Amino acid sequence: GNYVIQKFFEFGSAEQRRILAEQLVGQMPQLSLHAYGCRVVQKALDSVPVDTQVMLIGGLKGTVLACMEDQHASHVIQKCI
Repeated sequence: GNYVIQKFFEFGSAEQRRILAEQLVGQMPQLSLHAYGCRVVQKALDSVPVDTQVMLIGGLKGTVLACMEDQHASHVIQKCI
């Protein structure tokens, strides 16, 4: 599953990447804390325009400290900064 989503972010159209990113926003904390989910989030942040990056990062609001302390989510936070 996560590999396919990563490939959509890598090779999908701008519209496909936008739609996928919109689906991630409400799931950002859960995905970031997951071993494979954090890879999807990192690929998304690498693959979308800045306005979409801002939207995704906004999905982490209120969870940044917990993410910084997690072995998987800390990589997402590093990608954000």
